Amino acid sequence: EKDLIHKLFKVLAPRFQPHPGSYTRLLQIPNRDGLDRAKMAVIELKGNPLPPLARPRRDSDKTLLNQLLKGSRQDAQRAAAA
Repeated sequence: EKDLIHKLFKVLAPRFQPHPGSYTRLLQIPNRDGLDRAKMAVIELKGNPLPPLARPRRDSDKTLLNQLLKGSRQDAQRAAAA
């Protein structure tokens, strides 16, 4: 385990030096199937060289529901102004 001490001070500490805080992210992953369906999570270090586990969020402004709500608000504003 002496190699882990070296990694902590020579690799990880310099990586997180510019960050003011929050060095990790907790991501929930799908429950296990079959056995106990226990909730599962992964702790991810920020600046991890591996691909991120979280999926990029969709642009929610373009969803049908948000477009309908936007149109409804605009209609209500026009009716109030007239």
